Amino acid sequence: GEAVPTWRALTEAVSPRPGETVEITYRRGGETRTVETSLGTVEQDGEERGMLGISNRVEPSDRRVSVREYGPVAALGEATAKMLDTTAFTVQMLFRMVVGDVSLKNISGPVNIAQYAGSSASAGSEYFIGFLAIVSISLGVLNLLPIPMLDGGQIVYQTVEWIKGSPLSERAQMIGQQVGILALIAIMGLAFYNDLTRLFAQ
Repeated sequence: GEAVPTWRALTEAVSPRPGETVEITYRRGGETRTVETSLGTVEQDGEERGMLGISNRVEPSDRRVSVREYGPVAALGEATAKMLDTTAFTVQMLFRMVVGDVSLKNISGPVNIAQYAGSSASAGSEYFIGFLAIVSISLGVLNLLPIPMLDGGQIVYQTVEWIKGSPLSERAQMIGQQVGILALIAIMGLAFYNDLTRLFAQ
């Protein structure tokens, strides 16, 4: 009952439903068919996730490359749309981590980022530049979180001062800085822990 226009959308629809029986409507050869199937279960990062049992991998000999060229104005529009889509996805994933829909084990630190950077670089400059863009957007979103040590925290401070009509007290700012430092230490500690866990699990 949910449209899945991309492979990522299909994965997101299947992953939270391990072992469930679902109805899938698909189109093949110009015909639309509906089947009922039971999803498999796979354990990943200590969690059970649904699996349909299909892959989007294509043999190199079967790959077809499609190139679309844009003028400067159209390219700017496409790039902006892609950036907004990636930003929205990052915010959505952060929210789902906060509410517990997605495991905190998905948070990556410098070690895992370096590994992905190496893999994307070996795949070609296009993949590497795309990876750098995703990392930059993710860092931008994280920097806007309402944590006092980050720009998002400063925005909160300025907003409170604007509403209040006067600067915050030094004590309030000091408490905010301490909370911010503890939050950053906790996030970085979790990221390094996840990195080391993945590294030693390989």
